Amino acid sequence: MATQHADTIINIENIEKAKLPDGKKKLHFKAIPKPGYFIGRDDLLDKIHEQLQQDEPVLLVNGLGGIGKTAVADVYVDKFKSDYKHIAKVFVSGGLRQIMVSDLARNLGVNFDGNMSLEQQFELVIEALQQAKKKKPNLLVVDNANDKQDLIDFKYLLQATNWKVLITSRCFPDEYKMLEVDELSEHDAKELFLNHYLVEGDLLPLLQKINFHTLLIELTAKAGKRNHLSIAQLLEKLETGLNHEDLQLLITVGSHADNPLREKQTELYRYILAMFEPEDLSEDKQQILQYFSVLPAEDIPLQHLEILFGLENNNQFKNNLFELFQAGWLSEKGASYKMHSLVQDVIFVKLKANLESCADLIRVLNGIMQQHLDIAIDYKDYALSVTQKFKESNTNIGLLNLYLADFYKNIGQLDRALDTSQIAKRHFESCDDKINLSVSYERVGTIFADLGQVDKALEFFELRMQLGKELYDSNPKSESLKNGLAISYSKLGEIHQALGQVDKALEFFELY
Repeated sequence: MATQHADTIINIENIEKAKLPDGKKKLHFKAIPKPGYFIGRDDLLDKIHEQLQQDEPVLLVNGLGGIGKTAVADVYVDKFKSDYKHIAKVFVSGGLRQIMVSDLARNLGVNFDGNMSLEQQFELVIEALQQAKKKKPNLLVVDNANDKQDLIDFKYLLQATNWKVLITSRCFPDEYKMLEVDELSEHDAKELFLNHYLVEGDLLPLLQKINFHTLLIELTAKAGKRNHLSIAQLLEKLETGLNHEDLQLLITVGSHADNPLREKQTELYRYILAMFEPEDLSEDKQQILQYFSVLPAEDIPLQHLEILFGLENNNQFKNNLFELFQAGWLSEKGASYKMHSLVQDVIFVKLKANLESCADLIRVLNGIMQQHLDIAIDYKDYALSVTQKFKESNTNIGLLNLYLADFYKNIGQLDRALDTSQIAKRHFESCDDKINLSVSYERVGTIFADLGQVDKALEFFELRMQLGKELYDSNPKSESLKNGLAISYSKLGEIHQALGQVDKALEFFELY
């Protein structure tokens, strides 16, 4: 595939039709898809509601990965939605502040001054939540908030929203009221298993082996149905995966070091590795799984998936998604599909998702993130997830970071735009991609200028000019390189003008 450059615009058709419906009211939050099959835990749902109605309105629901925390939150919303005026949900894939600012500001009608820090923007979003009119309480669901320090640092601001706040997390911060999602009862575990695979025999030894764990019950049942396995054969299959050579790649100290359930989490990875054999799938299904393994572990609308996969109105693609759901690799809810984060880890390792196998997905995201803000905003979480998944130096990942930086700049998150543009710069430096490196210098300099850090802006505009000269001298017939050099002169003219250095500014404007 030819190298894509930062000034290239890719036209992606039919993106507008893939946007979720927007309301005309100032406050409009995306609907939470209706939950799928759910069993048990009625007492837990009632306890959540009772706790949220008390004076301490922030409640954290925690437990082992895959135990069903998100499902509990979604079912809670569905069961008690009539008790709330507004319901908003955010999925945390980075820092809590960044996600709340980027996901809620537009819904709340909040506009930011370009000089605001992320902390100030976060506080402005909190103020907007405080001012939301209500005849009933409002509910904010914060899903997948697994940074313990983030939760501790911002509890007071979550309390200050005057909303009821329901958080799902794998963390156990003492500062919060907590309800733990525990394993299913024997009765409910059996019913869940038999809902997916009607098999004869005593299920209890198998359910005990997998600790009555919700996700693993579903995966084991679907694997049994898929391969026509008996209970004894499923037990044997679980044993074979306990020493998988790639297991250590999944057990990251940073994710589970302070988690009291770390040992169970490690065992869970082992069992999932034993259940999954994606290598036996067709190539097109393997490709789908590879893409899902680098996208966010949240419900993704079918309309978005069709755009990301480049398969609009493709019935075979829809059939493949449904078959992967039936087999247990994906979950399905309200015409949206999701791969659980634990399954993502396993798929990423087993199918060896890499920059080459995901190149078309990255290309599509690069094109989308250059579109109008109203389009890009619905896809930025997908782009962010991909940039976080692939850490090795790569021009196209650098470009995706660059376009994310442009997005953050356009919504007023200058601190985040600066961090992301500097990540892009490092990718281009490592790849010796001088053309895109020169563009990244200009982007970084512009953000520093917007932040009022004129000296830093001048430093990067001078780097842009020096590299622009080098590139133009090597290919003086290139119009794009000539234009790039001209832009660098213009930027230097503007910055010297801002510094009051009129003669210097005039010199660069004349060069321009």
